[in-house]
Amino acid sequence: IGSGIGRYLTGDLSLASRERLAKRSTSSSQAFDDRLRALQYLESGEVEDLDVAIFYLRRALAADPSFASAHGDLATGLYRRFRLNRDPESIRDGIDAGLEAIALDPQLVDAHMALGRSFREVGRYPEAAEQFRVVRELKLEATSPLSVEESEIADRGEVAADRSGVGSGGGDSEALVELAGTLADAGEVTKAEAIFRQAIAETPTDWRAHHDLGVLFLSTGRLDEAETALEKAKSLAPPGEEKPALNLVVVSLYRGEYRRAIDAASRLAGPITDPLLASNIGTAHYALGELDRADEYYRLAIRLQPGNEILRGNLGELLLKRGDRERATQAFAVALGLLDEQLAAFPGHLGRQSHQVLYLAKMERCQEALPLADRVEPLIENDAEDSYRLARALALCGELSRSSGLVERAVRLGFPPELLADEPDFEVLRKLPNPPRVLAR
Repeated sequence: IGSGIGRYLTGDLSLASRERLAKRSTSSSQAFDDRLRALQYLESGEVEDLDVAIFYLRRALAADPSFASAHGDLATGLYRRFRLNRDPESIRDGIDAGLEAIALDPQLVDAHMALGRSFREVGRYPEAAEQFRVVRELKLEATSPLSVEESEIADRGEVAADRSGVGSGGGDSEALVELAGTLADAGEVTKAEAIFRQAIAETPTDWRAHHDLGVLFLSTGRLDEAETALEKAKSLAPPGEEKPALNLVVVSLYRGEYRRAIDAASRLAGPITDPLLASNIGTAHYALGELDRADEYYRLAIRLQPGNEILRGNLGELLLKRGDRERATQAFAVALGLLDEQLAAFPGHLGRQSHQVLYLAKMERCQEALPLADRVEPLIENDAEDSYRLARALALCGELSRSSGLVERAVRLGFPPELLADEPDFEVLRKLPNPPRVLAR
């Protein structure tokens, strides 16, 4: 997400624009000042700074509950906090703030963007897609003048986060990139790829469009194309942006090139602060049989993001491999507890439900896993990773025919067959008279 400075307001405004500015402004000097203070912290990548921003934004809204921009910024801050700490309350409150912001000002692009991202995060894909379409339309049709308070910031020469009409929504292609990612999450891969390519055609230098197209290729097993797109994104990304490099590590993992993945991760600058990177390094060591190193990195990942259920599940897998079923069960129980919290708030998220089925099976609670699998299976027919997880769970619970069909489907949808070779959950399938062909070593 780009950041910048407040823009000077130039030219005469239409009546519609003046009405838009009036809706977005506040007559409360305290609300204005508190929002300005919040913007100094909002772009941070640290939970502590986001908490400060959220505090000031809530105080601004206590002074002026109709301050639309502050509601929109609060939605952005809460979304970012959820991304860091996985706290369901943050994303739930963020959705409420975004809805309030666009009720007060339907043209507030930042609020639509934050709301769309929040809906996407919790699996409400049609609602997310609608928000990104609205953003796209607003950017195409509007001159997007600054709000009154933003003009005052610019007039005083004060630097703030990018609060222009297109706001922290970034460049013109960003709404397209988010829309494409949402469609990909929903299993509409062909449509998603077409929209990613449209975004790249419109803005060839947008590193995010190349990056997210590469992630789409990763999810569908098109690893050579993924590598090409991610290398392009890496060449275009601003200094310090490591997402393309992080996903190039994933390409190596998906190819089964575990030592290469570790070497690539070691070349990244500075200490490891990204929990998924730590977990991926742990997974590479796990695959190589270097269990002490895997344990080290899995535990680092959990320290960096203790509320992430997948990281807890990875530790459970490692403990099972070491024969420590009691502690593995405890790790899976923590993962399930985190999933239960998230699914209680957002019950329709299929990815989390497939994890839930797998962790129940890992805990030998098949009487609970199988009915849930029955409900989830018809809904994930276009998702490779969900099919893979469900196949593992069903193999553990003795549903071998269904498991075989699902693992075949997972590979057909793009799951890397290289990752199946040493999967212990499928050992029972390999012993079948006619094992799935994708499990051939």
